[in-house]
Amino acid sequence: MSNETKKVAIVGAGINGVVSGKHLLASGCSISIFERSAGYGGVWTYDDRRSLEPTYPALKPYQAGLPLEVLREVLREVDNEEKLDRRDNADLIFAPPGPCYESLMNNVATPLVQITNQPWPEGTENFVNHSIINQYIVEAARLSGLGKFTHFNTAIERISKQDNRWIVTSRTMTRDKNDKPSFLTSVDSVLLIGAGTSSFDIAREIGLVAKDVYQSARGGSFDLPIDFLTLDARRVAGVSHFRIEGGEAATHYRTGQPMSEEQPIPFDVHLQDGTILFSIHHVILCTGYHCTVPFLPHLHNDSLTPEEAPAFPDILVTDGTQFHNLHKDIFYIPDPTVAFVGIPYYTATFTLFEFQAIAVAAVFAGYADLPSGADMRAEYEDRVARKGYGRGFHSLRDRDIEYADELLIWINAEGAKRGRDLVLGHTEEFKMVFQHRRDLMGEMIKERNKRARVNQQKQ
Repeated sequence: MSNETKKVAIVGAGINGVVSGKHLLASGCSISIFERSAGYGGVWTYDDRRSLEPTYPALKPYQAGLPLEVLREVLREVDNEEKLDRRDNADLIFAPPGPCYESLMNNVATPLVQITNQPWPEGTENFVNHSIINQYIVEAARLSGLGKFTHFNTAIERISKQDNRWIVTSRTMTRDKNDKPSFLTSVDSVLLIGAGTSSFDIAREIGLVAKDVYQSARGGSFDLPIDFLTLDARRVAGVSHFRIEGGEAATHYRTGQPMSEEQPIPFDVHLQDGTILFSIHHVILCTGYHCTVPFLPHLHNDSLTPEEAPAFPDILVTDGTQFHNLHKDIFYIPDPTVAFVGIPYYTATFTLFEFQAIAVAAVFAGYADLPSGADMRAEYEDRVARKGYGRGFHSLRDRDIEYADELLIWINAEGAKRGRDLVLGHTEEFKMVFQHRRDLMGEMIKERNKRARVNQQKQ
């Protein structure tokens, strides 16, 4: 891409949006940041409102986004005092609570999630509560002077291109504070679906008020060892299906009558090993997320599988397990004026995402040229051949430093042609802490595999 891009719209004011704004602004670009919630922080913003019940399973990524038709219908009712509950729902539809829960802490040490020129305050521990991380992001935005460029309570409805220019359609909503927290004081039984980090955290937290806690795991490569599970919780097999049976709750469900908080869900939970769980009161999905950009509907095709994507070189999202046709998980190959920061996972997020933001700023400000479309396509197809499709495609497990070095070799070579200062890579402290973490994870995996072999021999 040889033409300079000077006006840039940034969707989201989490750490990805903040570091993107920081470097784009410093590179001379004009920016506008759009954030549908009321502040900076993204997924590190704790919101104690109770979200609306989701559609489950959520099979279509595009439908998992902002339901604009529903939102518009609700917003027509907001001035009607008799529809106050609809106004509450409008808030929840417009800017639903994020995934941050009360006990959430970082699981990557703070020295590994630090951005340039902003050390953590002296005495900050390696693992801290979400509120500390949120404050760090807010401070990053302040230090970068992003306040006057950020539009809060503003959701993106659609982004489209006309006459070689991107048109951003947004909606702003004045939100009332919702004083209805979602705390659970006591419950009978809870089923957690998923066995990742959040599932373990929630099991520990909810175990203080729940009589029974079940964690459903499919035995996949992303499941954490059962040893991490609190003694108050029990791991069970993956969910096969839910089946409606008899009882008062089922009768209420069939007839459309409202159900009380004290009633169990109207379904029995059938597990893959034949076990059936009865009288479950709450089901919490700890299963990750869909890859979706609902404001770019022309780049979605929910009917395709990832394996069918190569026949559609312009497609970005298929079944929601990954993004397609991105150069280095950042630049949209068919039109690199669209870029994404923050897609990789199993990584030291803040630090790595800042390197991505530096790359985006260099290209958009005209300080670096991307490879040709043919070269980007060839590199992407080679990666597909090596990694295959699905959730693991964007994993950078143990490759943070290698990936960042690849970006910086390119950016610095381009910068040298233009007399730009050298962009420095990871610090020695980062590399030391990163290697220590890698060693610990390696030992943990070895121990888990050892125990698995012992259990197999016993069987």
